[in-house]
Amino acid sequence: MAIRPEVLDELLQGTDAKQLFEKDGLLTELKKALAERVANYHRNTIRHFLWVIAAVGMNGPEDLKPEVLNRRVSLTEIRTYKELYPYLETGDLLEGRAPELYKKPRVMASAGSF
Repeated sequence: MAIRPEVLDELLQGTDAKQLFEKDGLLTELKKALAERVANYHRNTIRHFLWVIAAVGMNGPEDLKPEVLNRRVSLTEIRTYKELYPYLETGDLLEGRAPELYKKPRVMASAGSF
């Protein structure tokens, strides 16, 4: 992403070039401003998520279970995530007890690539 010249001009206006890289220079202030923006975004995302959890009558994220989350799978059918993604017991994948849904991705997986 390129920074438009007029934006750079506005940022650099009245700034001594020697101070750009100093401890409290422009680059340090830009880093602080960006970090603050990211932190605010994260904080607000979590806050709104918790509002949604409360709005549906749950006490917290721990109440989100596969049996209470639904997904529309067609125009006329809705299924729970518990129905769509069955729970696996320890060792199910390694010992071949996993439902068909999980077998294809396991066969396609490779330790040599991601």
